[in-house]
Amino acid sequence: MKKQILTRLPAACMMFTALLLVSAVQNILNGYAESGWSVILVFLWMVFFQAVDYLLSLIPFRTCRQYRLCYTAVDYLLVMAFWFWLRGDWTRPTFWSIVTATIYYLIAARIVLRVVQAWRRATADEINRELARRRAAEQQDPPDP
Repeated sequence: MKKQILTRLPAACMMFTALLLVSAVQNILNGYAESGWSVILVFLWMVFFQAVDYLLSLIPFRTCRQYRLCYTAVDYLLVMAFWFWLRGDWTRPTFWSIVTATIYYLIAARIVLRVVQAWRRATADEINRELARRRAAEQQDPPDP
C-alpha cells in the first residue's frame, strides 16, 4: 500500500499542477480574472481520481488493452462529471464544448500513457542493467562453496 501511495500521490500532484496551469491559460485566453474553482476541491478530486485508478488496477483484466480501455472510459466519465459539476463560465456544456473537452481528454490521456510507459521502461532498463552488472560480477568472482 505504501508503494501505491508513493506512486500515486506524486501523479495526483502532477495532474493537479497541470490542470491548474491549463485552467489559468484557458482563463487568460477567455478574458476571465479567475476560474472559480476551489483549489482544495480540485486537489481532492485528483486524489479521488488516483484512488479510482488504483481500485481498477485490482480487477483481473485478461489483457493490458482491456485495462487501458476500462480506465480510460471510467476516467473520462469522472472528468466529464467533474466538469459538469463545476460549471464555470467557460465550461457551459454545449455540443462543441463537449467535443472539445473530449479531444483534450483523449490527448491528455495519450500523453500520460506515453509518459508512464517511458518511466516504466526506464525503470525496467535500470533494473536489467543492475542485474547484468551483478551477473557479470558473479561470473568474474564466483562465491566460495
